[in-house]
Amino acid sequence: MAVGLTLAGCGESVAEYVAAHRDAAKAQLARVAKVRELAHIVPADEWPTMKDPGRLAICDLVIPAYRDAGCDTWVIEQAQLDQSKSYLSPKSLVSYGAADWLVLPTSLIDTGRYPPNESYPEGAEADRLTRPILYAFSWIEQVRYVIVVRQKEATAPKLADDQKSYAPGSYSGEAILFELMPEPKSLGSVPFEYAMTGDVQIRMRRGVIHPEQIEKAFADGVRQALASALVARLSNLERPPPSTVPTPSE
Repeated sequence: MAVGLTLAGCGESVAEYVAAHRDAAKAQLARVAKVRELAHIVPADEWPTMKDPGRLAICDLVIPAYRDAGCDTWVIEQAQLDQSKSYLSPKSLVSYGAADWLVLPTSLIDTGRYPPNESYPEGAEADRLTRPILYAFSWIEQVRYVIVVRQKEATAPKLADDQKSYAPGSYSGEAILFELMPEPKSLGSVPFEYAMTGDVQIRMRRGVIHPEQIEKAFADGVRQALASALVARLSNLERPPPSTVPTPSE
């Protein structure tokens, strides 16, 4: 995040901006806290009959919601949801962008300071309003649906010692859909999994595979598997899973 990027012509300080947005952000963060509680008690693979929750179904495979400020659906890993005051370390696999609207407003509202485990500016520079702050508060105020990713098993890909090949990784998890407003409630969940193959297109540089390349390929694969599962789930709204469809008696 380009935290040092200031807004041209904006004389408002961080403290003034946070004060103006405190009530709305706190109300949303309270709803997010309720989602955090619900995410721990929602049964695995719950599939209730439900109606189209709205804009969620037209979010262009859901995943672009990370980047599209006009979309009101956000995806976050349960581990990041549980750790709302600082970014995950090591870095989260799925909730890379969605964590911003949770961690940054939480820290600024609670302490008036930036999250403690990131390299943010200090002194006078920390008082200047920046784009990440604007984006974070905008996101938390407009978000309507939250998709919590609950990890089951994950094996990261491992590079060979010579960095010319790798052992593929795998992931299995579950996406739980929540409506945030007017009151948080579960809309159901869908399992998903991803098995990396050895033929993922990796462009070698200077004859070797760099770690960040294989990490990105793995993360992209997991996110695409999540998107595909959500799209399939949303295209079958108001239908129970095939295993529970009653068979007509003969």
